[in-house]
Amino acid sequence: MKTETFTDRETNSATGRSSHARKILWMLALIPIIHASAAFAQVTLSSPASDKTAGVGIIVNSQAGGVIVADLLPNSPAAASKLIHKGDSILAVAEGEEPSQSLGGKTLTEAVDMIRGSIGSNMRLTVASDGADEREVFLKRERLNLDSETPFDDDAAQPEVPPTPAPASPGLVFERLPGGEPDKLSNYRGKIVVLEIWATWCGPCQGAMADLQRTVAQSNELRGKVTFVTVSMDRRKEAPMARLKEKGWTDTLNGWAAHAALEPWKIQGLPTTYVIDADGQIIAGNPQMTQQMLEELIKPLLKN
Repeated sequence: MKTETFTDRETNSATGRSSHARKILWMLALIPIIHASAAFAQVTLSSPASDKTAGVGIIVNSQAGGVIVADLLPNSPAAASKLIHKGDSILAVAEGEEPSQSLGGKTLTEAVDMIRGSIGSNMRLTVASDGADEREVFLKRERLNLDSETPFDDDAAQPEVPPTPAPASPGLVFERLPGGEPDKLSNYRGKIVVLEIWATWCGPCQGAMADLQRTVAQSNELRGKVTFVTVSMDRRKEAPMARLKEKGWTDTLNGWAAHAALEPWKIQGLPTTYVIDADGQIIAGNPQMTQQMLEELIKPLLKN
């Protein structure tokens, strides 16, 4: 079966003739999966030739009914994030902090239209890799040049531990939940800290938070020796307060921080877990950290 491949790139042709040629190529690429003339007209009208739309640099195709990352454009937001790789599945798309919309059952054309949007707008992709938990990646849409002859950078698609904050953890002031008492990360200097950043609007965060509660409750080796702190980055603290109460997530020390307080941490994906040693040094920070990875990182610290 022939696989149709699309890109969310924004055209920025140097000449009118080049732009016209691009439009024709896009129309030809879309013809095999469009069955109604009305739908075809809608797709061509929303083609990437508009100056108001932009993408994040992902080329997608379909596989087993899902949307798969076929490649990444160099120097694009997706490649720069280091959190999206060839072969990843894109499960859902969201605008800013709006609820995610599943790509299940969507055609490639519909998926591309959902990924594209206004230049400079923020979006979230729910992504899954083989052998790793789902994660949400934050990206800003940009106009990307189709005429560039720069070859794809294979290194950009290789799994890497994403960039972490400076070796010494940045200061973090937060409010304790549910009471609202002021607290800060430096208050826990001298202790091993597991810091999890999450949000109620992040789908993968819900499972990660539940897993963390089980780790605290069930691990005799870690309990009492490690301080588990969760900090919500929701815009308002009422949302995490309600979720914590609803789920009974009380085995961790929970808090909420304003976006400005989290800016030095350069959060690019959720959930993100940090392991911080007793000296306040960040040992690891990763949106794809599994419970096994967490335990393997902490055990050597307990022996010191």
